[in-house]
Amino acid sequence: MIFEDDYTYITRKIRSDSAFVLLERDIDLNNPVSIRNDSLVIDGNGYTINANGKTRIFNITGGNIVLKNFIFNTQINT
Repeated sequence: MIFEDDYTYITRKIRSDSAFVLLERDIDLNNPVSIRNDSLVIDGNGYTINANGKTRIFNITGGNIVLKNFIFNTQINT
């Protein structure tokens, strides 16, 4: 198995052709994840996204985005 860092993992899942994304692990971020999709559901599956006090978690410019079943931890407000 090839290691995939957390930012690449979540970005790849969001940019897939699917309208539904289910996370399968906790995520640590140093940069915000851009969501440009329209009509996307992201289910955190109870996992935590931790920005370590360094960044916002998401930068959403798409429409009709649903974020559910997440634990968000230590993002900064910008």
